[in-house]
Amino acid sequence: MTFFRLLVLTVLVALPGMSEIFRVGVKGGVPFNDIVKSTGSPASARDYVVGPVVELRLPLGFGAEFDALYRRVSGPGDDSSSSWEFPILAKYRMGPGPVQPFVSGGLSFNRNEVMRVLSQGTDVASGWVAAAGLEFAAPVVHFTAEGRYTRWFSDSPGPLGLENRDQFAVLVGITF
Repeated sequence: MTFFRLLVLTVLVALPGMSEIFRVGVKGGVPFNDIVKSTGSPASARDYVVGPVVELRLPLGFGAEFDALYRRVSGPGDDSSSSWEFPILAKYRMGPGPVQPFVSGGLSFNRNEVMRVLSQGTDVASGWVAAAGLEFAAPVVHFTAEGRYTRWFSDSPGPLGLENRDQFAVLVGITF
């Protein structure tokens, strides 16, 4: 029992320092390339991207980020579809101070029902991701604003079963 108390005390004492290593939060935004659909009609105001984010901060401005982003896109008429995207990113922050520009890149995996139907069985696509943005640091929270580009690999169906394999989104986030 003494070991368990010591372990709990150690974790509680270490938690404030851990917030500088691990951060959790949420990101959300809009799929920018869907403002005008391939049919020429404007995209719905109901299209969005949102989900949790986990970040590991490493020395010298490096880090890693994992997101689980839910993406909703409206189709023709009242049709809509959704997918889950799971980007795994390496991140680099430039310079000291409360406002830091950053770049990130990595791989993303996308899962949805439409792709399973269109590709006769597979419902997972993969692609690469590149992003750039700004991080604003406050004492307890960090705010981010970024532009993110995803290019789905040619052997995978496009996200949400669309022919466009290029995806651009503007995201804002908050982490603690």
